[in-house]
Amino acid sequence: MKKKIIKLNLSIFFVFFIFTSLFLFRNDLLQLPAKLIEKRSALSEKGQVGIILMGGFYDRSVQMAKLYKKKWVKKIIYAEAEIGKAEALGIGLSQGQMVDKMLDHLEVPKEDRIFIQKTRNTSTFDEAKVLLLAIKERFPNAKKVILVTSWYHSSRAEWIFKKVNSFGIEIISVPNEMPKNWWEKEAAFLSVFNEYLKWVYYLLNY
Repeated sequence: MKKKIIKLNLSIFFVFFIFTSLFLFRNDLLQLPAKLIEKRSALSEKGQVGIILMGGFYDRSVQMAKLYKKKWVKKIIYAEAEIGKAEALGIGLSQGQMVDKMLDHLEVPKEDRIFIQKTRNTSTFDEAKVLLLAIKERFPNAKKVILVTSWYHSSRAEWIFKKVNSFGIEIISVPNEMPKNWWEKEAAFLSVFNEYLKWVYYLLNY
């Protein structure tokens, strides 16, 4: 009887310990799925070429403008994505046009921006190939590039750039900031969920 009571008490204590730990460290546990797909590198050398990837134009443009104004970036390059139906009908702006206008609004000089308008990239893989080639042609002495995208897209973007990088250029990932409680925001929650699906797709196809 005593052994049964001891086992019961130990079981209760164990369950209590587990639930208490989960409660105390719930924020750390909730942060984990996002931290696994975020890639943020340390900045060490100013005056680099900066890349903005299409999608999430507002946050990415703001992040690049900050890096430019702090002189981490001296030139900014970005390439047009596939044109949607609204843009084709002339009733909306393309992703590249939105980035371009946003950088105008943020007072980033046009002479320090290179907008490759003729491309119609449909994936990060396409963007990486186009942009790295353009950097090699326009900035043959470039040893590093600063890559700006959304925080949830950053690890996959860096992986793709490194995969197609045949020029020996160092990729420095500096995405926009992750929201503190990302799981409380519907858009961020869905972005993290979708990013894991995209990781599976890319690992299977690239």
